[in-house]
Amino acid sequence: MGYMILNDYKSFIQPQFFQQLVQGDDEKRITEERTAISWALSRLQQKYDMNAEFTDTSVWSFTSAYGARSRVYLDADLYVPANAYVVNDLTLYQGNVYICNNNTTGAFVANDWQLLGAQYAMFYANYPADCTLQGKLNPPTLTKPNAPVFNYLNIYTKGDVVWWKGNTYVAAQDTLLITHNDLINFFTYAAVPYLNVFPDDVQNNVNQKFWKDETVYVVTAGTLPTDTTSWTKGDNRNPQILRAIKALVVWALSPLISGNNAPKKWENEYNNATCDMDKAAKGEITLDLQLIQPRSGQRIMFGGNIKQKMTY
Repeated sequence: MGYMILNDYKSFIQPQFFQQLVQGDDEKRITEERTAISWALSRLQQKYDMNAEFTDTSVWSFTSAYGARSRVYLDADLYVPANAYVVNDLTLYQGNVYICNNNTTGAFVANDWQLLGAQYAMFYANYPADCTLQGKLNPPTLTKPNAPVFNYLNIYTKGDVVWWKGNTYVAAQDTLLITHNDLINFFTYAAVPYLNVFPDDVQNNVNQKFWKDETVYVVTAGTLPTDTTSWTKGDNRNPQILRAIKALVVWALSPLISGNNAPKKWENEYNNATCDMDKAAKGEITLDLQLIQPRSGQRIMFGGNIKQKMTY
């Protein structure tokens, strides 16, 4: 398992050329992927939660439970008429993955199988549906893909439900807002506490004062990826990061066959990838990734005295 799968490269380089790059040894691809991911981490982990991005992409299994954001793809062994298949076995037939719903053998009979989707189709596990913000449901959207995730800057009301590091939590009280009169008592901005206590903060959340009812959230084993209440069809990896990793890997492998004559396109893709990552690290462009909580590395003066209003 890993962040990438071999099929990812089909949109970047023709399969026969990529096979020439790895020279029949897929471990070369895997090694270069690790290097590329390490390179991206060194530039972006100061601002973005890269652990949320660089998660495994695994083959979906009927017997496995999955946490929110888990990413899977469909794959199985080719259908063999001589084999005896039992309920919940997977197979690949004419480019599609099926799950057995009736013990069978011999020629492929459609009624004995349920279609899951095309080979390599991707799905990711949904966040819990009961997450709320200020008493209203707070599902992910295109503009806020991580909306259900606890955010220390949000203003929560008692009873709100959030998802944080694999668990759901219920707000035991409203977010404690800081008035200006309270603010000036801290004297410096550096001394001002966060609006919220993190749900897994064992020191500040003593006796579940702020967050309670910690509950592990999983999509239970046996939930088919076609179940839209638990799964979303698609790829939840950041497309810019994904393409950058492809470019870095292909460029790193190119000397194995091309020497100093690598295609210009690969060089341009490599240069674009490194340039974009460096810009993101400097804050010149913003990637659609989950930010580190609490924020760090901001280019502002911090720690000055809090100003008093209406003071002459």
